[in-house]
Amino acid sequence: MIHTREQLKKDFIQKNGWGDATISFLAGDCSNRTYDRLVKKDKTTAVLMDAYGDNEKVEPFMAISSLLNDLGCSAPKVLSQDFENRFLLLEDFGDQTFTWCLGKGMDAGLLYETAVDALIHLHQKFDRSTSSTLPVYDTKSLLEKANLFLEWYFPAIHGTVPSTAIIQEWEDAWCQAFQVIDKAPQTLILRDFHVDNLLWLQDREGFKRCGLLDFQDAAIGPQCYDLVSLFEDVRQDVSFDLTKRLLKKYLRSFPDLDEHTFMTQYYTMGAQRATRIIGVFARMLLAKNRDHYMRFIPRTWKWLENDLKHDNLLAIRHWFNEYFPMEKRRELTCL
Repeated sequence: MIHTREQLKKDFIQKNGWGDATISFLAGDCSNRTYDRLVKKDKTTAVLMDAYGDNEKVEPFMAISSLLNDLGCSAPKVLSQDFENRFLLLEDFGDQTFTWCLGKGMDAGLLYETAVDALIHLHQKFDRSTSSTLPVYDTKSLLEKANLFLEWYFPAIHGTVPSTAIIQEWEDAWCQAFQVIDKAPQTLILRDFHVDNLLWLQDREGFKRCGLLDFQDAAIGPQCYDLVSLFEDVRQDVSFDLTKRLLKKYLRSFPDLDEHTFMTQYYTMGAQRATRIIGVFARMLLAKNRDHYMRFIPRTWKWLENDLKHDNLLAIRHWFNEYFPMEKRRELTCL
């Protein structure tokens, strides 16, 4: 008998003692996962992750959740799992995302400093030798991700794929810039560390008030990566003064880091990340007809343009100026 996805979900909920719960949709994301909240009659709650895509897996989320909790961080604990059908039942951290808190007027300094404190704790406690199975986000991976820009955004704007010469110029520029990333200290990076994926847990103390979500793609990568995700957020403006103050705080916690070198790595990682995201958003529109990401492209270009001011990115800046002058840096809905 072939079961529909909806029936498999109901069976999982029933099997794990939540058959009497009401179900309400919480969120989806760029991947093939959705999240529902379950509420029992006694008001007990949990969150159901449905990794419905055939290529999705729930094991990475479960493994990273366990690792983060072992390190003293606040990640939802896994209550039940079904690896075959790709369901997880998770601890419910509530609805107070940092984005929601900012919208309600909560002090941005407190929120962002708590997030940075969580990263400081994570990076001080994480021991790479204990996590040899994690994927490595090396410079080859970084270039592959940046190439999403060439694959999706370039032809959408120019009406043709880039020539071999343009691609070679692009790859040479990035490989030159990535030399500083090759030397960057490595740690656990969560990769989507921004205010939409952080929850304010007011009943906890210190950095543990920062609840972590959407970390199933965690990897070993440059130590600056999650700081870039936090401060160069394509969905949210973050003040320069706040960013500068909290980056200084982070660096004081790691006295062995050279500030100039670290910031060069930071801006290089920022340029790669913004470039990749523009490509991802173009793909979401052109391949999946999801146009709501288009509104974030102007801010993403803003972050990229700021990153490209730095000397290590001179060749990349010249490439963008040549092939994407200001009039071509736009939302695809403007075509």
